Amino acid sequence: MNNSSTSSSELKLFLRKSLVRMIAFLAVAIAVFFIRLPREYYFSIPEKSSFSKITWNENRLNTIDNLDNTVVFVGSSICLNGINDSLLNTLDSTGTTYLNLGQSHTCFAITDVLLDNIVLDRKLHPKKVMLCFKGDAMASLIHSMYPVTASSQKILQSAGDYNTFLLPQILKRISWNVNYLTEKVKFDDRDHLKIFKSNYGFEPQRYRDSSEVEVIYQRLKVGSEANFRSIEQTTQGVQHGIKTKLFLTKVDYMENVKYQRTVFERSARMLDEHGIDYDIILYPNMISARMNKPHLMADYIKHTFKGIDYSKHDIIFMTDTAFTDARNYADMNHLNPTGAELLTRKVYEHIKQ
Repeated sequence: MNNSSTSSSELKLFLRKSLVRMIAFLAVAIAVFFIRLPREYYFSIPEKSSFSKITWNENRLNTIDNLDNTVVFVGSSICLNGINDSLLNTLDSTGTTYLNLGQSHTCFAITDVLLDNIVLDRKLHPKKVMLCFKGDAMASLIHSMYPVTASSQKILQSAGDYNTFLLPQILKRISWNVNYLTEKVKFDDRDHLKIFKSNYGFEPQRYRDSSEVEVIYQRLKVGSEANFRSIEQTTQGVQHGIKTKLFLTKVDYMENVKYQRTVFERSARMLDEHGIDYDIILYPNMISARMNKPHLMADYIKHTFKGIDYSKHDIIFMTDTAFTDARNYADMNHLNPTGAELLTRKVYEHIKQ
């Protein structure tokens, strides 16, 4: 046999072996992905991280028998840092209670899982749910802890909702399932100081000198104002040029914004189907407030989420000029404790109406 035929047969053997190994690896990976581990394990993963509020939410819900007289707030860090549920419970003497289940980082997908767990799994019926919406844009990407809170089936189903980050989420689920078997022989380098410890779900932002906030404002002002103008044009039905259309398509799919829109509306529909009242809180944004257009994102919400009946569900947005003041902010979207108290009182006034 000549060298050429030997090399050819060796290549074929190598390719066959590689294919067999790849198929075996995929079979094992799929099996590991579908392993059903204790719920407590998954929710212990973020406990000693910057996402420890996820664990706190789970533990808090485990202590609750019903939410019949509770107003529940859900959303991202702007909810976590912006709604003081301790203050709300102090203000209200009627017996209604308030619970902030906000979580840091991109919120809609992981909030959808949280609401499904509350309503569908735990069979709880909140008096009202406040869906919290970022004040300057749609959420993008996907929460890195999504595969912790979502079941394997939910992760796979997200493909039908245009989740373009499906593969990384599957791989994370697999890695955490493997970790369940190996964590006992690993060094635990997680930070105990990051465990969220409070009787309430509000976490105040640190105060930042208003001059620092103004520096952030000046750095972001031009780009953010252009973003708001684009949002305004979209809401008004203005036809975008080809460059803008391509950019929006990139944002929809490469940054997963289409998925976030789909999931937000799915959550609202689920609440409607189960007879749970809800409103939408549009958080203050310093740039839109200074443009004197705090309603821009409210208009966008109405334009985008046409499945929501706005005669039944309000969009709460802040017109108070106090939200143009840098002294109330930690950055363009996040309020410091003073700003959070102001917002909380405004939201309370609306709820009591």
